[in-house]
Amino acid sequence: MNEIQVKYRDWELFSDRETTEQTYSEFENSGAESCGCDYCKNYIAQRETVFPDDIKELFKKLGIDYMKEIEISEFAKLENGLHYYNGWFHFKGDKGLYNSITKWWLHV
Repeated sequence: MNEIQVKYRDWELFSDRETTEQTYSEFENSGAESCGCDYCKNYIAQRETVFPDDIKELFKKLGIDYMKEIEISEFAKLENGLHYYNGWFHFKGDKGLYNSITKWWLHV
């Protein structure tokens, strides 16, 4: 395994970026695209803009394709019409205090 160390806030992550990128390249569709419900369609329409630049950079360093979430689900609709979503992205790694990022809360 060819791991790199990635630091993000208080996290120290170890990722096999090459294996992670290869794994994501094998997915034809994201979790939301595979589902196709209205909530997932809404998320897909907003996906380019929901992640802050620092998260996109973190995903890039880890080898994660942010356009291919493993799973996404709508958590709640707010009074202002926005939706809370939670989603999962995985990466390959075998050491570190935290070695996966499991949940992001998004306003879409």
